[in-house]
Amino acid sequence: MVETAKPLPAYFRAYEWWLDPATLALAILTAPGWVRVGITAPVKRIREQAAHELARSLCEAVRPMEQVDRNQMRLPLEHL
Repeated sequence: MVETAKPLPAYFRAYEWWLDPATLALAILTAPGWVRVGITAPVKRIREQAAHELARSLCEAVRPMEQVDRNQMRLPLEHL
């Protein structure tokens, strides 16, 4: 039986303008090579791992991780 994707909740539809096809296409093309091949693998476990990695790549492309400045000094946490 083929699993189908669930429709997005209404609160995600408000951000559809931000997910343009060009950004998603670039994210797919720059995903690791094994992911693009693995998504079509005959073994379910490999397909699932590839799908999770592709999803992570897509999320990272539309919401890049914050750049960390290694030269910035850490501030001590105040005791409450």
